[in-house]
Amino acid sequence: MKDLIPEILIYLKEHANDDQSIEQIAQHFGYSKYHFSRELKKLTGFSAKEYSSAIKMETSIEQLIGKDSTVLKSQLSSGFLSSGTFARNFKKNTGLSPKQYQLQLNRLFQVLKKYETQPSDQQAVTFSEPIDQKKYRCTIHLHYPENEQSCLTFIGLFHKPIPNHKPVMGQAIVNQNRVVFDRIPSGRFYILACAIKKSQNPLDYFILKNCLRGRIEDKVAFDDTYQEREFDLILRRPLPEDPPILFNFAQLLKEVLHKG
Repeated sequence: MKDLIPEILIYLKEHANDDQSIEQIAQHFGYSKYHFSRELKKLTGFSAKEYSSAIKMETSIEQLIGKDSTVLKSQLSSGFLSSGTFARNFKKNTGLSPKQYQLQLNRLFQVLKKYETQPSDQQAVTFSEPIDQKKYRCTIHLHYPENEQSCLTFIGLFHKPIPNHKPVMGQAIVNQNRVVFDRIPSGRFYILACAIKKSQNPLDYFILKNCLRGRIEDKVAFDDTYQEREFDLILRRPLPEDPPILFNFAQLLKEVLHKG
């Protein structure tokens, strides 16, 4: 199935709002439901349902921050029949309700633009979860495509390979190629990054399907075997099968700066 993963993910993206069952999707690719589900999760780290839900949420964000849009239009465009379910899912993925997201867009954009001009020694590492064990360290060297390093880059340690939740730890950097995470809690995490080219258009910072992205391929373990780790992370242009980047990094950055 490994060679089919891009085709499968593109198919799921194109049919996210359909009522196809996992069994029907599996049959389309010639697999049993159980083999399909097991192998997809093994190879990607997420299920077909998780991926489809992320696609629907990306559609809702695009609709919500479009011109003359409403929360209802956003809900319906992404296939949610229940406004309550839509609002819960939206807040779970972005940290804000649909209406809050819409109203705070310009304010959060200004937070990002101001942050882009700060000296690197004033940029903030964000801690999103209580840290009980504080003994692991990680250095990540970022490699950008040629002439594309002038970006606002978010990098973090995530529980899942789809960035639709707060990172365990994260950092926002500008024009840098090295990140150090200290006092990492024990566990296994995905290291994910996205880089946004500087722009005067707020939508470029909130609809992230065109931004550079990168990840350390396998889930990274932080335990007594590896107290200090070092990685090279290559940022690349997006592929059609890439999962959406949904988490509202601007809101997280605003919260951290406010605490500081």
